[in-house]
Amino acid sequence: MPYYAETKLSHDFDLIVGIDKGAVIFSHTFAIQEDKEKWLTFEKTYYPDMREDSTKLRPIFEDLESYKRGGGFDPAAIEVIFSRGTAFEKHIWKTLKIIKKGETISYQQLGEKAGFPNAQRAVGRAMAKN
Repeated sequence: MPYYAETKLSHDFDLIVGIDKGAVIFSHTFAIQEDKEKWLTFEKTYYPDMREDSTKLRPIFEDLESYKRGGGFDPAAIEVIFSRGTAFEKHIWKTLKIIKKGETISYQQLGEKAGFPNAQRAVGRAMAKN
């Protein structure tokens, strides 16, 4: 069964995350309650039996808090199911997970790592959806 919960992301934003079988199935940031409700309504079209349960997401939220404090946790270690997006977008997102924590690369470099050396604009569009 899918579950979701929310946590404080920053002073201005909260984060809502959904999981199924231990893997993240969606995440959205929001600043106002109305936006949270819109995201939940949208996600419940894909996961109608989804339930709120903060205990199921506590380990993920604790890892993210550690990362924000400069701890050794690498967010790429979080298992993610890319259930939406084109095959190209999913490939780019999966490739992004191999980039080491703290490493900065350009869209062109990410495209090259994914096997699309001249697709930096398409990579940028995929990242905008990520």
